[in-house]
Amino acid sequence: EMMALVILKSNSFHIKRIEERLRITTPLKINFNYSAKYVDTQNQYEWLVCVDEDEEILNRIEKVEYLLDSDLIVSTHSADRFAMMSLGGNKVKLTMTVIFKNGTKLKISHQLDNADNALC
Repeated sequence: EMMALVILKSNSFHIKRIEERLRITTPLKINFNYSAKYVDTQNQYEWLVCVDEDEEILNRIEKVEYLLDSDLIVSTHSADRFAMMSLGGNKVKLTMTVIFKNGTKLKISHQLDNADNALC
């Protein structure tokens, strides 16, 4: 049985978290953080998205596929928290597919807005 729930949270540092809950045999919670940095010379933003979880959860993930607008980026490195960096506009659609080592996939879609300008 699979259940996904997206919750946005912010604190005084304007960190946004996208929380995903996946029920396999025990509840598993996946947090993502993102940030946007304006790239003045290109009139775009440098987007950084990463998994914000402890090592136990990171070790369960095989890879994360990010679709930022039309760019597909695959991250397979748990050491860098499956981070993704890409250029885009001030508001971009992000679709993330988390692929676990047991073969389970979790797909998440979210509209990123540079106004949130969180830290990853």
